[in-house]
Amino acid sequence: GDPAGMAAAAWSGYGVFAGATGVIAVLLAVFPAAALGFYTNDPALAAVALPLVAIVGFVNLVDGAQRVVANVLRAYGEAWLPTSSHLFSYVFVMVPAGWLLGVAAGLGAMGLVLAIAIASVVATVLLFARFLWLSSRPLAPAGELRAGETG
Repeated sequence: GDPAGMAAAAWSGYGVFAGATGVIAVLLAVFPAAALGFYTNDPALAAVALPLVAIVGFVNLVDGAQRVVANVLRAYGEAWLPTSSHLFSYVFVMVPAGWLLGVAAGLGAMGLVLAIAIASVVATVLLFARFLWLSSRPLAPAGELRAGETG
């Protein structure tokens, strides 16, 4: 029953998440070799994986953001939008983008990681747009629908 409190809690959650994963994203982008050193000392593998590690932080930041906003929407009583946006983003965006970038464009693993990033951005934008719309409206009392909504 506290729309302002819900929105404030959501923004706080976004801020904490973005701060923590933002630091990791920057560290991975700036020091990809150091992070990769935890996983392999094979120079051939490192050469292939180094550019992937450099963008994994960004991918994690965006992918995690969509998980945070999906849970915020669930707190607003939205169950189907997070599910349908994930289905759309990861089946109808990521899969074709993965083939186009990874196979058709010849980017291989980098194309697949970029497809994940694109799908995560799409999911995040869809979910965040819904959050902004919901947080600008008054909450209906528990168990009641807002005007114009159906159960």
